[in-house]
Amino acid sequence: MDAGQTATLLAKVMNDSSNRGVLWSLTGPGSLSGASGLAVTYNAPTTNLSFAEQATITARSVADATKNAAVQFTVNPYPQIPFQTLPNGTVGMAYSQPIVAADFNGDGKLDLAIANATDWTVSILLQQ
Repeated sequence: MDAGQTATLLAKVMNDSSNRGVLWSLTGPGSLSGASGLAVTYNAPTTNLSFAEQATITARSVADATKNAAVQFTVNPYPQIPFQTLPNGTVGMAYSQPIVAADFNGDGKLDLAIANATDWTVSILLQQ
């Protein structure tokens, strides 16, 4: 999971005749929101992480505190795109190229689209 993303977790409690559900807890980066006895949303941190970090969300039965389950996410930092000074372009030709960062293939990762002014095409770099 990348920084800034969310995930909703659902709990199904077996053999709980009291129907009291679970208590949610988080160890690691991020926060929990919208917690109920059966669902919670994990919010990965939106600040830039220096390295990948582990977040563990635990659901503990209210009726029987000895019963619990946990799920662990690896939260990845935002991709680092290096910047550098480019040499001067040819006189009369635009050197800068329009670049767009978006999730073009729906996998939750930012991809890059670059307009190629010389041959009127667009190159797309998918983040794997």
